Order: sequence, then C-alpha cells, then structure tokens
Amino acid sequence: MHLQVMFESFGGAKIDLDSVKVTYLEPQCRFDAAHKTICAERRHRYPDVELPLGEHMVRIDLKDSDGRIGSTSFVLKVAP
Repeated sequence: MHLQVMFESFGGAKIDLDSVKVTYLEPQCRFDAAHKTICAERRHRYPDVELPLGEHMVRIDLKDSDGRIGSTSFVLKVAP
C-alpha cells in the first residue's frame, strides 16, 4: 500500500521536516524507509508499505520551527 501523511502547522510556524518520525507499534509491520519522501507540501510519503491484514497502531512525532513538539497515534485497518 501507499501511505501518505499530511501535516498542518499553526501560528506561522513551519513543520521541521527533519524531525518527522513515523513509528509502527506492531512488530510485524515494516516499511521501506529508503523510499520515504518528504515534500514541501508537508506530506510524508511511504510508497512501499507492507502490512498484513488486521489493525496496526502507528505513532507520528514531530516538532515545528518554534520548537513545539507534537505527537499523534492512530490505527490503520487493513482489510482484504
């Protein structure tokens, strides 16, 4: 599958793209980090994500140009 995550900053701050960290909280999940792409539109792309069927917890951590740290977690549901 192709995983794409979008970010939105507030108050004139910019996302520090070097700080973006995507973590799969399930050991059976993996992605090809060599094909990760970050573009100026604040999109983080993983074109070669391989996930088995089921639910998978993902966490994203980042910070902005003002040094504020943000984090969110969500569940990816993979169905046949």
